Amino acid sequence: MTIILKKKGLKLVAEEPCLYYNNWLIVFFYVNNIIAAYRKKDLLKLKMFKEHLIKRYKIKDLGDLT
Repeated sequence: MTIILKKKGLKLVAEEPCLYYNNWLIVFFYVNNIIAAYRKKDLLKLKMFKEHLIKRYKIKDLGDLT
């Protein structure tokens, strides 16, 4: 998945191997979960990003983090 994230313009935080970011998104991996933080104005970008990951990998969107 690292290659895909880099192709999508995300950069790895050197001190945190499970944390990626770009100018509108922060993605954090924890065990078998992917957590995304974004601005409300970037919701459409996030939906497209998630659709790409769901098509490429066997993952499920479990909704908002609680």
